[in-house]
This record gives sequence, C-alpha cells and structure tokens, in this order.
Amino acid sequence: MSLGLNNSKLFAWLLYKFIYSNVIRSTRYDGEYVARIPVPDFESVDQSQIISLVNQLIARGPDVPAAASWQREIDQLVYQIYGLTAEDIGLVEGK
Repeated sequence: MSLGLNNSKLFAWLLYKFIYSNVIRSTRYDGEYVARIPVPDFESVDQSQIISLVNQLIARGPDVPAAASWQREIDQLVYQIYGLTAEDIGLVEGK
C-alpha cells in the first residue's frame, strides 16, 4: 500500500507542497516539514486494490503497455482515500 501511495501523483504534489517549496537549496526531510504531510488511517482503508496494482507493476515492470493504466488507477484510488474533489484533483494534476 505505501509503495503505491508514495509513487502517486498526489504524494509527489504533497512532497512539493510541504517540503520542497519550503527549503532553500536543500532536500532535507526535517520532521517539521514531513509532519505536515497528511497521512490517512491505513487501518480503515481497503488496501487490496492498490496492493494488487502495485504487485502487477512490480511483477511485470513499468514498461509494459498496461503500466500507465495501472498507475492512473492507483492515483484515482489514492485520491479517493484522501477524499479529493474533482477540483482538488485538477490542482494536483496541474489542470
């Protein structure tokens, strides 16, 4: 589950928003900044779909034709976990 979350578009956006945009010429992950990244309660989330997609990506590799589709599915599932609206998703995806 965490592998899928950590490689999602939302997590990349959160890293930029809460860490990279707040540091000057550094990529240190200080607790002050990392603690601001919202993390869902993984125990209350159905992780099976994300785990299945991540396992497919790992088993078949990122270069298979379906990989981009699987990654989009993971992104959509992560958006659902965080309760993002269409407007929020547009912000994350730069639309």
